Amino acid sequence: MGNHSDGSPNHSGTVATAGQNEVEKFQDPGIPPHRLRLADTDPKAAKRAERQVALLFGVSVVGTLIFLVAYFAIDLGADTSIATIRLQNALLGLGTAFAMLGIGTGIVHWAKALMPDHEVSEERHPIRTEEDRLAAVRIVDDIVEETGIKRRPLIRNTLLGAVALAPLPAIAVFGDLGPRPDQTLAHTMWAPQDGKLKRLTRDPDGTPIKA
Repeated sequence: MGNHSDGSPNHSGTVATAGQNEVEKFQDPGIPPHRLRLADTDPKAAKRAERQVALLFGVSVVGTLIFLVAYFAIDLGADTSIATIRLQNALLGLGTAFAMLGIGTGIVHWAKALMPDHEVSEERHPIRTEEDRLAAVRIVDDIVEETGIKRRPLIRNTLLGAVALAPLPAIAVFGDLGPRPDQTLAHTMWAPQDGKLKRLTRDPDGTPIKA
């Protein structure tokens, strides 16, 4: 028991314990038990989910076709009405939305309903030996196998079709930036015309400037 500076005893009651500043440790709970989905136990549910994914990819294809039809079939001229312009803009927007949304939602639904969802833990270490490289190759092969893209040709074919058609709207829009320059940029406006050179003149009277 210590004393204060005035001589009175210290009754604070504070007791220092060993290890007071140590970090409290806890036990690793590990990976939670895997819960099977309906598609994991029912083949009919898995087939239904496969058709749903293919339908979403098909929506993407339809959206791309809507964009292309609206872009090329609706001709905008000098006498085009506002209603026609609004119709084309609406179809272009809806086509682009369905094209992108179909691919995105299809991939998400594919991953959540059909791809394996079990958790795996593995210690990270540098790849140095040939065995480690072969193990990495096997992991990639397992990932491809788990996607089921080899066993589900309906999903594979619709995905390839949607991805192949998706860039076409962008290509069409790029083509509308203006006419091709061809050889117009190969010559300047000062090139001789009819064998005569152009003079640098003042604007607007056109009097030549003497160099």
